[in-house]
Amino acid sequence: MSSIYFFRGKAATGKTTITNILSSKINVSILRKDDIFDVLSHCIRNNPQNNSISYDLLSKLIQTNINNKTDIIVDIGLSDTNEWRTFQSKLDFKDCKTFTFLCDCSDLVIWKMRFIERLKNPTPNQYFNTIEEAIAYYKKIEIELLDNEYYVDSSDSIENILGFIREKISG
Repeated sequence: MSSIYFFRGKAATGKTTITNILSSKINVSILRKDDIFDVLSHCIRNNPQNNSISYDLLSKLIQTNINNKTDIIVDIGLSDTNEWRTFQSKLDFKDCKTFTFLCDCSDLVIWKMRFIERLKNPTPNQYFNTIEEAIAYYKKIEIELLDNEYYVDSSDSIENILGFIREKISG
């Protein structure tokens, strides 16, 4: 039986930092939607099309890992609850344990600083050019913690975050 560890949430809420450290601690590989998007952006300039193909490829890679009973960490974004549900419906979770963590940063000052820092070295998957654009976008979408998810507040220390995650996945 495989275990899949999903990390979803808004941009600049620590998903990549958390998954990098967690991966090294539990020795599990990471799949990142943004990595797929960034590679495809060299040949697909249409962002919505690239996004769609990136999620399709990611779902295939996840399903292959599930079928092969391989553990993986998935850094996926998908802060929008409805988009998250749609993505999940593409997967057959038979013989698989899933753990989903909704990452957020409850300290608006910290989140804004992280976001502004990201803007200094933008990657193709970054849609927002300003923090104001990001705030306006996230106000329009539905972001909710689902029954089968755990909330991770990245304004907490990384030690506390990792302790919380390890407690949830081991127990």
